[in-house]
Amino acid sequence: MVKIGINGFGRIGRLILRALLENYKDKIQVVGINDLGSIDTNAHLIKYDSTHGTLPHDVSTSKDGFKILNQNIKVFAERDPANLPWGKVGADIVLECTGLFLLVGKSIKDSNLPEEVRVGAIVRKSKVMMPKSTSVFEKNDIVVLLSKRDQLKEVENLFSITS
Repeated sequence: MVKIGINGFGRIGRLILRALLENYKDKIQVVGINDLGSIDTNAHLIKYDSTHGTLPHDVSTSKDGFKILNQNIKVFAERDPANLPWGKVGADIVLECTGLFLLVGKSIKDSNLPEEVRVGAIVRKSKVMMPKSTSVFEKNDIVVLLSKRDQLKEVENLFSITS
């Protein structure tokens, strides 16, 4: 099972979680979400969506996250992505959904991201490229961060995260 972290739980982050729960609940587990909103507010927003309706699963909260189906999701409220413990929660893939880290004119090496998530893939006009640590991203590039545990040789079914 692939373990996912979501950095940013606004509209895009919530839609990704909803899509993963509806389509890949037996293949993908969301192990962590980073968002500055409260756990209770985020749980309410994933349960009740003004466009997509009510999530057909129970959402329960605890002091450190929430549970949907059989997935215990740890929730962080960290402004600095370098302080996020993605490795400790077992995230294989971290999806950047805040819109804050465009990395325009910067490389992954210079981005202050934790070492464990500096390997990444760029989606540019539906074409996938694997960057070197000195790659510079354009404003419309989408960066999907991957841990070093899984060295990708080919990337299939990778979609851009945009609104």
